[in-house]
Amino acid sequence: MMIADGKEDSRKRIKSIDDILGVSQMSNFKASTEEEFENTLNKDMNLADMQALAAKVGLLPLHDRNRLKKRLMNEFRKERKKLVPGEMDGDRDYSSGTTAKKSSINHILKQGS
Repeated sequence: MMIADGKEDSRKRIKSIDDILGVSQMSNFKASTEEEFENTLNKDMNLADMQALAAKVGLLPLHDRNRLKKRLMNEFRKERKKLVPGEMDGDRDYSSGTTAKKSSINHILKQGS
């Protein structure tokens, strides 16, 4: 039964950790980790596919496969760092974070329950 109380239900049901981290926003690269993207570059993509991806993400599609691969990896790291700050910094200890960090982490955890 739905009750009209004037409140807007702004809670969004989170299905996975990828939704929290914003991995779904990385549709250009179709990968969530650096290793996964590197495997895609090495095994699944030919030069034409890499050039198409480079053009899609705003890079100059070079004819040298090795240079293009390095640029795509760097662009992937940049995008990943923007979407998930701190992830590429290695193992971080969040236990000594500021109160604002702790409250935002607690807010995210409460949304999942």
